[in-house]
Amino acid sequence: MFRPISAKIMKSTVTVTVCTGIDMWRNQVVETYTVNHVFMQPSTQIVKSVTNTDRQLQGTLFVDARRSRPALDWKALFQAAQDAGGDMRVTLRGIQYTVLSVSEYRDFADKFHHWEIGVA
Repeated sequence: MFRPISAKIMKSTVTVTVCTGIDMWRNQVVETYTVNHVFMQPSTQIVKSVTNTDRQLQGTLFVDARRSRPALDWKALFQAAQDAGGDMRVTLRGIQYTVLSVSEYRDFADKFHHWEIGVA
């Protein structure tokens, strides 16, 4: 079993905005969450987006299973936003990022450990 990500670095708070649908004026209807105790690491990795285009990540957001609150199912939220025809965004220190990828990581005992959220 892995130890949780160090509390020393998990000091940021993000606002998560998830598209839940499109209204009759073609505007996104969104739901917003605030998640505490996360960590953003800068990145220059190139990834394939959902639309099969190459995108450069600006960072990776780490969300720990034990420290980050509230506990959200990031994969389900990301899929719901895609199904609704919109996107999922996170705002950190006044900068808004678009979520491009969501990865779930488990320890050796197959217990959930953390999320890694690729943002651009």
